[in-house]
Amino acid sequence: DYDMLIRLARLAKPVSTKATLFYQRQHDGARGNARQPFSADQRESRWIEADKEILLNCYKTFELAEYLPSRRIGSPADKRRALLQRATIMARKKLWDLALDDWDAAAVTADTGLTGAEKTIVKRAVLSKYGCDELLLDRRISQRVQALGRHPGTGRQIARTLARGLLWPVRKHLRDGSLSGTAGLAQLCIAWSVRPSPLFSRIARSNRPADG
Repeated sequence: DYDMLIRLARLAKPVSTKATLFYQRQHDGARGNARQPFSADQRESRWIEADKEILLNCYKTFELAEYLPSRRIGSPADKRRALLQRATIMARKKLWDLALDDWDAAAVTADTGLTGAEKTIVKRAVLSKYGCDELLLDRRISQRVQALGRHPGTGRQIARTLARGLLWPVRKHLRDGSLSGTAGLAQLCIAWSVRPSPLFSRIARSNRPADG
């Protein structure tokens, strides 16, 4: 259904409605087909993998302009907004390498600061319905965000805006009583927001207390 909705959206301009368009039944039994059944506890991981496959195809086949409401790129500012939108979509579907490539490109596309609308787009990158715990498992993602933040101007703004977006997942982990998740995401917020001084970095790497 997700793939179908994306294809329909390419054919005509979507409109909002309060009507129920379809019902989705959830059950605890086995699902999948006869050749590849899977249990209910695998449902979310299977959805994630299916979403990744659908969005990877979108990334490869859609024009960049299709990520804008106008479906037209007429200026560097338009191109940057399209890159930011596509990056957010890819990040929410766990395609972080593609998202980071787009953020790197967006950082050098236009020489003006991020608009309020662009910051809202970027914040949503870490607000996937599936959560963002992969950020705690894949250190490479955080390293690339920090590298982006070391660039002046737009790159730094993108990294700091992502850090502000992480405040919502931090609060959720805190409400759920997950101290390790809270601490891990909070550390990412700090790392993405602040470029540590060389002295701080040396202290953090040291196995012994700093003098003084």
